[in-house]
Amino acid sequence: MSVKLQSNAGYAFLAPALLVMALSGVVPMAFVAFYSLHDTFAGNSFIWVGLDWYERVLTSPEFFRALGRSFFFPSSSCWWKFRSESSSRCAWRRRG
Repeated sequence: MSVKLQSNAGYAFLAPALLVMALSGVVPMAFVAFYSLHDTFAGNSFIWVGLDWYERVLTSPEFFRALGRSFFFPSSSCWWKFRSESSSRCAWRRRG
């Protein structure tokens, strides 16, 4: 079997996996991008709004307060967890 035939056979075996990845990942992301630029009302009528929603969100102070809380809570809980684990390890070493 020649090298060229083997490389083409590899692509043939890879094609179904790439198709599944495209259908389960890329296609839904394309729909999300489409819907984010349109307004729709219970049906198939789509009204183009473009980047107006993005502009409204990025200029609103409520968004940045919520974004700050979204970053603060996980980072503070991770800090607290690692802080408490390290202090319990040190206490265990002192006892043992």
